[in-house]
Amino acid sequence: MALKDRFKNFNACFEEIYRIQTAWKVPDDQLREELRISISEMVIPAYRSFVGRFGSQLESGKNSGKYIKYMPEDLENYLSDLFEGSPGVLHHMRRKSS
Repeated sequence: MALKDRFKNFNACFEEIYRIQTAWKVPDDQLREELRISISEMVIPAYRSFVGRFGSQLESGKNSGKYIKYMPEDLENYLSDLFEGSPGVLHHMRRKSS
């Protein structure tokens, strides 16, 4: 149950941060891209490791998509939306990893 809570908490926090930080506007193109890269370099490897380590424990259960809403590739795409100045809403369509 604690594992499910961790995934649910990550999802909720990521969705809130995404909603807020897509609304923030960083007008300088270079700074905006550097921020995205910096965030991606911290978030993506940690999330990839977490999903790789614990995701299989949820995959076999019912409603695994309820807990693992995003694949690491999804996060990469979503992070590219940050700091554009137009609030975004996530459409969490979970992709199957190949």
